[in-house]
Amino acid sequence: MQFSLPRDLLVTCLQRVVGVLDRRQALPILGHVLLKIESNQLAIVGTDSEIELVAFASLTTQNDNIAVTLPGK
Repeated sequence: MQFSLPRDLLVTCLQRVVGVLDRRQALPILGHVLLKIESNQLAIVGTDSEIELVAFASLTTQNDNIAVTLPGK
C-alpha cells in the first residue's frame, strides 16, 4: 500500500478519528483505525462499537482499492 498526501492533512484526519477509539480495548480491534482507499479517496475510520467517526482525504495519484487496519496509537 502506497499513497501520497500532505503530512498535516493526514495528521488532522487521524486526530479527528482516534478520539473515539476504545481506551480499555475490550476487543483489540477497537484500538485500531481502518485506512481504506477507494476511488482516489482515503477514508480513515475509528469506532468504539457505539460511535463511528470517518475522516476523508483526497489523493492525487491513482491507487488500487485497499483496506488495512493499524493501531490507533
